[in-house]
Amino acid sequence: MFGALSLHLLLLLFPAGCRSTLVSQWDNRLSVAEGKTAEVHCYQNDTSDSYMYWYRQIGGAGLQLVTTSIFGSDSTPEDSFKGRTEVIRPSQKLCSLKLLSLLPNDTAIYYCAASDHSDSNRLRTGSKTYQPVIP
Repeated sequence: MFGALSLHLLLLLFPAGCRSTLVSQWDNRLSVAEGKTAEVHCYQNDTSDSYMYWYRQIGGAGLQLVTTSIFGSDSTPEDSFKGRTEVIRPSQKLCSLKLLSLLPNDTAIYYCAASDHSDSNRLRTGSKTYQPVIP
């Protein structure tokens, strides 16, 4: 039912002259039982990028914003994720997402992105992905 997922890369186009930020994400693939917690981590190497975003993509649908994290502030989950996610931000460069009490519809590809601006349409970087699979 849930096939293996290879590592993907979200590529975003940026205007000429923009600098880029390296974003690394792990675990690449997870298999987690329904009702349990999945956790994925993201690292970005630019100290000016205080905004980090987590998105998910189910099937071939578009990206759905899960939560926004501004370093030094509480994260802001989207309405459908309130009470179901936790963001851990121990430093400006690190951001972890916990998906709590997993449901079958949480099976998706999750993306992390970083920016120095709150306009998520101006993200300067893409990221690796992971997919929690609920057996």
